[in-house]
Amino acid sequence: MNFSGIFKILFAVLSLGCGSAMAQLDKVGAIRNFSIPRFNEEGGRLWLLQGKELRRQSKEVAFITEMDLQTYDSERGASETRLRSPFARFHMKNNLAGSDKAILINGPDYEISGQGWQWNGSLRRVLIASKVQVFFEAVLTDFLASECAPDEQEDPPAPPLAVRPVPDDAGQTRIYSDKLEMLSTDEGHRFFFLGNVRVFGRNLNVTCDRLEVTSTQSDDEDTGPGAFGSISSILALGHVRIEQSARSAVAGKATIDVKAGTIALEEAPVVFDDKGKAEGHKIILYRGQRRAEVHGKPGETRAKVTLPPIGDLGVFGKEVEERKKDTSGSNSKTDEPSSRP
Repeated sequence: MNFSGIFKILFAVLSLGCGSAMAQLDKVGAIRNFSIPRFNEEGGRLWLLQGKELRRQSKEVAFITEMDLQTYDSERGASETRLRSPFARFHMKNNLAGSDKAILINGPDYEISGQGWQWNGSLRRVLIASKVQVFFEAVLTDFLASECAPDEQEDPPAPPLAVRPVPDDAGQTRIYSDKLEMLSTDEGHRFFFLGNVRVFGRNLNVTCDRLEVTSTQSDDEDTGPGAFGSISSILALGHVRIEQSARSAVAGKATIDVKAGTIALEEAPVVFDDKGKAEGHKIILYRGQRRAEVHGKPGETRAKVTLPPIGDLGVFGKEVEERKKDTSGSNSKTDEPSSRP
């Protein structure tokens, strides 16, 4: 049954005085405290629309106050996302909704907020126009260096950047951007961030122009079917900068494989720390290891590692000074001992 038919039935029943607690019709034709489900042809639930008030603007379009939209994965019957907004223009037949108001979206492993939004139920897509904030329960840890051996000392944390204060949500991955597109698939979710992208993980900050995050589903019994186990991959593009403690890296492109524990830097990548820098055609960093693979472009460029000047190694210096004191004419030039026995 289409939704014009559903509206007709709702209004007919309510006008006869048979309204239920789920929906009440006032004198001006608004449905209050309503709940409207939608199902696919096989009977699987697609979504459940609830709200404080619904007012029809045309045969297919309604204005919703205090919209609360719950979407479902019709194959598994599991809840997928929950979208809430103070106002929405809802097109029932085409599975479309939108507003210039704020939006709050909750998923099994994330929370999204922003301003100005569009929802397309047929494509399982959400667009957010501005002020995007996303919190993932999955933790993105540091890749430049972590889990040092017992005899190694990690560099002290660098002071937070004044222009990009890190939120106090420890144990989460937080992402901020100007715009966002989110796509739900049978395998998980894909998030496309655009403009002034900032990522904050555990001891790891990333900034770039564009970012793609893939979050996969988990069948773990502890999380339940359809829950999101973790962020599986991240692709950062355009003016990529990664900061972790006293180390940093810049590149045009960075691909983070969370499961493999690697980050591949491409397009003029350079890695900096207090001991020097490394640059090449491609640099691969490994989580939990103090090593990086620096690759030159085959047949064209060579990898380059620049180290700071080597200071006094303390091998012969003290011996030379003592000899100068005990030798006449010590003000004259003294040759360093030969390295030969």
